[in-house]
Amino acid sequence: MYKLSVIICTYNRVELLKKCVNSLMIQTTKKENYEIIVIDNNSTDNTADIIRKMTIVNRNLRYVKETNQGLSYARNRGWKEGKGEYIAYIDDDCQADINWCKHIIEAFEIVKPQPVVIGGSSS
Repeated sequence: MYKLSVIICTYNRVELLKKCVNSLMIQTTKKENYEIIVIDNNSTDNTADIIRKMTIVNRNLRYVKETNQGLSYARNRGWKEGKGEYIAYIDDDCQADINWCKHIIEAFEIVKPQPVVIGGSSS
């Protein structure tokens, strides 16, 4: 089981999505600590092809298609698919800081009393 499941919901924004996924693939925490799940909310561009190709070299990246249109459907599908102890959402047009996953995990495991939810900025 992973410590963190990072959920990216997307719809027809593959160029932005690639940058987001790439920023998550170079995190300082061990890849065994987190998974990246792309929830494709029924895109009509080449999102599926691009992400599936990226999964070949990134074992902690998964592609899931959600055909019910709408962000709430995509987000709910994401947390249901997640295998991590914690769930983090990042928008497809964001790029995570290199320590983003590490800091999220630390916030849940080090901060006392343990938070129920955390938030923060991304670039």
